[in-house]
Amino acid sequence: IGYHVQSVVVSELGTLGGPDSTAFDVNNNGDVVGKSRTANMQRRGFIWRNGVMSQLPMPANAIDMFPFGINDNGEVVGEYGSPCFECDTPFYWSEGTGLVTMSRSIHPGEIYDSHYIGQAEAINNAGVIAGHIEPEWMYDGMPDLACYREVVVTWQNPYVMPQIFECPVLLDGDVGVSDINSSGWIVGYTGGSAVVWKNGVKSFIPKPFAASDVRGNAHNDSGVVAGTGTLAGKPRAMLWDGVSAASRWIGTFS
Repeated sequence: IGYHVQSVVVSELGTLGGPDSTAFDVNNNGDVVGKSRTANMQRRGFIWRNGVMSQLPMPANAIDMFPFGINDNGEVVGEYGSPCFECDTPFYWSEGTGLVTMSRSIHPGEIYDSHYIGQAEAINNAGVIAGHIEPEWMYDGMPDLACYREVVVTWQNPYVMPQIFECPVLLDGDVGVSDINSSGWIVGYTGGSAVVWKNGVKSFIPKPFAASDVRGNAHNDSGVVAGTGTLAGKPRAMLWDGVSAASRWIGTFS
């Protein structure tokens, strides 16, 4: 059975006292997570539930917070920043556990292992977390090998070390994760192309006509992928059904 949405109701979620807020994810219960500025202009994470926006807790030494994903169990993942420049730390939060700082260790025992930063970007209903780990921006002591640079990782739960999911080819551009569905399939981007990892196998998502710099932003349990690409120098929304030889532009409000 197909469905077509004829109208929607847009509701303002509010802020944490500051001038702006941004929503990053929503679950099937209508819970929303994102970031907002407070009255003193600090960037903080929020969860919006039953019409109420609440600030998420974070460590005392953190300077900002970005909750990127929430599943249907109300489990939230993201990253918070430390005082050092671009020192992102992945975190997990739920009402039952509170905030959990997640491991960034991908080469335990090596002298440079403590110089990794990372983000937890999505969590599925089984509690599997997807994200990426990379060296600190100012640290140049890593071996010049793919698995020691920016890598895609998964955490089976917030208390274990991350497992390397993909080591991109060096000089292939940035790599990132956007979403993970109930089957554990991960969608994201690498080297200017949108990709999906199914059962550990990476496939490039077909680009729409004349597109460049394509990224997969979200997908559902059927494997349908929504993302963005660049067309004539401007970002455009795209959609791929998971099986066709090409994805398509969704269009704009002209």
